[in-house]
Amino acid sequence: MAKVRLLDFYHFAFEQTFYMINDKLKKKLFLSYCKWFNLEENM
Repeated sequence: MAKVRLLDFYHFAFEQTFYMINDKLKKKLFLSYCKWFNLEENM
């Protein structure tokens, strides 16, 4: 349960931040999330 809540938090935080920053920072933030969660860059 805690993992689900944590992922919900990150999803919400990512969405909120995404609307407040410019395109260059969006790409940097997205790449950081990919690195943190071991995701593929080309999803």
